[in-house]
Amino acid sequence: MITLLLAAIPAFAQDNATSTAQAATESIRTLTVMPVLPTLTDTPTPAPPTVVPTQVPTRMPTATPQITGELIADTGARVIFPDAVEFFSRLAESVDAGTPIRLEIAGENFSEPVVVDGTAADFQTEDDAAQLLYRWRVELENAPVLFDTITYRWAISVGDTASGEVKFTDSRAEWIAQRAADGGLLLMHSGRHRARLSSNLEQLYRLLQDLTGESPRFQFMIYEDGLRPACSEDSEICQGDAYSDVYRRSGYIPVIASEALELDLARWIVLGFYAPNRADANVPDWWLEGLSRFLLPMATPQMLLASQTAERAGQTFTLEEMLMRPEAPISRRQWDAQAYGMVMYILNTIGRDGLFMLAEMPESTFAESYLLATGQDINTLIPGWSRWIFSENAAAVYGITPYMADTPIPSATPTPTLTWTLSPTPTLTASPTLTPTPDLRTQTEPPTITPMPSATDSPPTATPRSINVLLTPEPQASNSASIGESDIRTIVGGTLVLLIAALVALFALSMRRK
Repeated sequence: MITLLLAAIPAFAQDNATSTAQAATESIRTLTVMPVLPTLTDTPTPAPPTVVPTQVPTRMPTATPQITGELIADTGARVIFPDAVEFFSRLAESVDAGTPIRLEIAGENFSEPVVVDGTAADFQTEDDAAQLLYRWRVELENAPVLFDTITYRWAISVGDTASGEVKFTDSRAEWIAQRAADGGLLLMHSGRHRARLSSNLEQLYRLLQDLTGESPRFQFMIYEDGLRPACSEDSEICQGDAYSDVYRRSGYIPVIASEALELDLARWIVLGFYAPNRADANVPDWWLEGLSRFLLPMATPQMLLASQTAERAGQTFTLEEMLMRPEAPISRRQWDAQAYGMVMYILNTIGRDGLFMLAEMPESTFAESYLLATGQDINTLIPGWSRWIFSENAAAVYGITPYMADTPIPSATPTPTLTWTLSPTPTLTASPTLTPTPDLRTQTEPPTITPMPSATDSPPTATPRSINVLLTPEPQASNSASIGESDIRTIVGGTLVLLIAALVALFALSMRRK
């Protein structure tokens, strides 16, 4: 399995190593040289329990050395990453110092085999005449790439030979290969198999492949469990990040595993697909960050609350501050949330198709491409986003991923002011209460006379009513008005009868007194 895997790597490393992988390796900021590294041994370290049994570690030779004759007892090789390979051979007995010895070294990506001729004295160590040792220094014009199979053969004039092979790699770990997206994506794990990570990244790769029509190749070396990209302890030429030359020429991107490993790899993949469109376009970091988070098959709605809190506290970043991702972890979390939110706001404004059109950088600069895609100046982005995050629509948009069957976001056909078309809604909902019928005022005026069944009541007075009362229709206003008029006529008629009767009684009483 490993042999088939490694056979496919050289063609990519020599002929198709893209500028994207080179740029990524050059710009990686997480690589640091470890001051103290584990001492390499000639025997492989047992694989951790998490290693998939079907995967074969590539730390030491994958085949048993072939030895002919009786003089050579053992042979082997080890990689001094990144600048040398050490070959050794243990003899059953010492030989004369003048015995002719040849060492032949070949690799899958060598321009030509390396042949070293000498005598036993040239290969013997000072403290052990029965051991032959040769340290081959890697030369750029005839160098192996990562995970190349290097073959070697010792030959002693007396007729003894010994041959073997070694994988050129960082020998501090046993590497597990995981391919995805029909070989477009290769993950080399240092001792751990991550099925979900591979599945999610494959979804991302295929989506971008459909959107762009491109199929770049990505090869990642993922350092886990505290291991960091660095030179071997006994490397002689390692200075600063000299080891990154190996990754660059091999087409690998070294990544230090963290809790955000999936997002870290997504950034490289998004950058690789859109790298040709980023050249000299002044594309800001916030766009790469927000787009990468959106393209992963997992929504991050919790970032909405983080941005709302920052906006209320007046702690959001300016457009200039969003150009580069900060180094401080505390600032970075808030910055990441705002970057994601700004991309979600653009998605809400111009839709999914418009968002991916902007990713293609149709103009020479990002600002010009933004203006073309949205119809708005880039300086209006953060003010618009800071208002939008408090809308009801924002909560729904923050839960969207591009892998949903039906994305509830309008396409690029709506106008850029999509988020503000909700403004007419209040006048529509308020119209039933603010549009009284012409007869309501006259219908509600009669009840202002308050008749009582007593003849001693004071004359009725008109009670003025506020405009709010007059403009508020009450249910069944017409029915209540008709019933009131009937009652009033009855009461007034009864009162007049009683008043006439009282006057007649008073007149009769006065006549008697006379």
